Amino acid sequence: MSITSLWPLQKALYIKLVAHPEVISSLGGPRLYDEVPPAALYPYVVFGASTSAPLETAERDSAEHELTLEVWSERRGSGQTKQILSALAVALGEENFTLSDEVLVDLQVIKIACEWDQEDLLTKGTLALRAVTQSS
Repeated sequence: MSITSLWPLQKALYIKLVAHPEVISSLGGPRLYDEVPPAALYPYVVFGASTSAPLETAERDSAEHELTLEVWSERRGSGQTKQILSALAVALGEENFTLSDEVLVDLQVIKIACEWDQEDLLTKGTLALRAVTQSS
């Protein structure tokens, strides 16, 4: 069932992003996490909020997924965070990929945002994605 493909989609995104040289270069290493380790170095990217909902289609079982990637940087100013967000967007804009037992029909970056977190003195960037998967 396509609505359950959220985890395989996240794993495929992870594999794609840690293999992309510009992403790794902008982060200073493969600092992409599902759960941030206690001693994680900045900057890093963490998978944030995500949702899945079925799409009503006559052809196949399909689902729409919304996922966020959060960039965290200790640098004041937004330059580093915006550079990482751009690298993520470029990597995700390249060729689509197939998931196990699912097909990625569409993947789009739908929003990029950057803000200063006053409480933690960190710059936070958010990249929002919309993906559509279909049973193969």
